[in-house]
Amino acid sequence: MGPEDDSQSYEINKGNVNISNHYFGGHFRWTEAAGDEPKTTEEAQERIDKLYESGVPFFSKEMIRFAFEQCQRKPPRGEMLYTKDITGAMVEFESQTGDVKKENEEDGDEVEYILLDPVLSYDCRAHLKHHLWWTGISEDRPPFCSLTIQHPSLKFKTKTKEPVNPWPTQPREKVSQIFKGHCQDWRDTEVPKKLVQTLTMHTATHQITKIVGLALGAISYDYDDGPRSYIQHALLLMLGEWLRERSGKEDVKCYAQDPGYRSVDSEVLKEHGIEVINDPRAWLEIDDESIVFSVSPNVPVKEIVADIARPAVIIWERVGFEDADQEGKRSR
Repeated sequence: MGPEDDSQSYEINKGNVNISNHYFGGHFRWTEAAGDEPKTTEEAQERIDKLYESGVPFFSKEMIRFAFEQCQRKPPRGEMLYTKDITGAMVEFESQTGDVKKENEEDGDEVEYILLDPVLSYDCRAHLKHHLWWTGISEDRPPFCSLTIQHPSLKFKTKTKEPVNPWPTQPREKVSQIFKGHCQDWRDTEVPKKLVQTLTMHTATHQITKIVGLALGAISYDYDDGPRSYIQHALLLMLGEWLRERSGKEDVKCYAQDPGYRSVDSEVLKEHGIEVINDPRAWLEIDDESIVFSVSPNVPVKEIVADIARPAVIIWERVGFEDADQEGKRSR
């Protein structure tokens, strides 16, 4: 269904509904016929590994910027967008902006998703290989792309056109109060003191000018993961304060990027000197004078950062199974 069918009936709802947790990918295809295709799943996985282990970057600022500039144009339905697969071959994607996708819920109710302007999506080597384990090799297989394009969506009930809000946001005043409480509780633990000692000890010879937080989670949502997101932002806030004291400058840049942020998150975090930015700006901001902080993200932060920069400080969890191959033994 195209956007011309009944999109006007949704307009009254769009301003007050959050983006759903359902993203829609399109059909990717090479702009020219690919040659020497792998015949088996094992052969395809081996090719991915060989490229990775040879040092070929799966991500670069140039490729991210190239794809993002196309998305920024807000391409209409039917327009082609371009990216590259991990071999460097050109791949095309057809915009589906405005399309309406219908699905049935578990309770039998029909819902509709309106596809919004395209955004970037990132896949690491492990994900590309895992996908092959599920799908195998076929004649019309999609290219192996570490950077793809997807459509976020808004969700509505088909009968009433009523928006379905996956994560209702809390009032700004409540979010601000809760954030201040979690910040204070966290400061009262030994963790901040130990972290400051570690940073001070190991960064004496490093030039640091900015902090970038990635996928720390929204603090405005009323859901069970809220406390973790608050604490992660409390740590980000502490990093900003430490860097200001270290540099003697008040205009230290402290960024946070997460697609889940809403206006409430931006307003509350801004009060504390944290600037919310949109994807993919964080990747483009990261350089050798950055502190990068990310914990349990659902995007391949480690792989992207390893390919695009060598930050002065990186704070994240241990490399594990999800970051490497099936055996969990190899990670760039």
